[in-house]
Amino acid sequence: MLRWRRLRWALFLVSILADGVIFYYSDPFTPRSFLASGLAAVIIFFVFFEVAFLFNAMGRIKGALVGREEITYQVGRHLFALIRNIGADRLARGAVFIPLWLAFFGTIALGAIAWFGLVARTLPAGWTDWLQYACGAYIPLLLAMPFVVEHTSEWRSNQYVVVIDRALKKPSLLIHYGVFSYNLETVSLDRTVTTQLRQSFWDSFFAYGDLELRETAGGADARKLEAVWRPRKLEREIRQAIHTSRSGDGGSD
Repeated sequence: MLRWRRLRWALFLVSILADGVIFYYSDPFTPRSFLASGLAAVIIFFVFFEVAFLFNAMGRIKGALVGREEITYQVGRHLFALIRNIGADRLARGAVFIPLWLAFFGTIALGAIAWFGLVARTLPAGWTDWLQYACGAYIPLLLAMPFVVEHTSEWRSNQYVVVIDRALKKPSLLIHYGVFSYNLETVSLDRTVTTQLRQSFWDSFFAYGDLELRETAGGADARKLEAVWRPRKLEREIRQAIHTSRSGDGGSD
């Protein structure tokens, strides 16, 4: 948590400094300065978001494989989990959702001004200045960016990975999460006797759901995989890995 707090402040200060320089050298408080600063904020936001989105822990997961283990399927958590986590963080909730709403309405304003200025031609002379001023609605994205980076990278780091050892014909499920911390849990699937998946109509529509695994030991305990993206696909891959193991077809040479 402390590392994320420091990184948040570092990202925010660097982005504000960069955008401030652009604003200053574009004739401060002129239409051109709001245009340049707004577009720079959008670029900075999406560049850092893309960097955070790329963190799917693939390197860590491959490094954890032993023997002749191979990855047969990998999937992360649903987008709804990311939105829920941001909403549960009081500080992030305001810092992310308010700038996103401002950017949304700013985009609508840009579209309306462009329409009435270029197509309908009902706006007075100088309407292009309004267009440039409207780009200022994107500047608050710099406030959202550090929190988006934190929550997106943590969300992407949570991966469910089906693995099978081709030599021992033994299937496993690796559960990874954490960016600065390293958390890897191995669930042996050869003891799994049932999988349980429940989805409402809307869960199915959005490919969202929780998946439960129960072991042969027969206790009431179940391993729950929460907020899985495309849980039906994961459930099929787990059952296929179990079937492959029990049928003795490990694909060995």
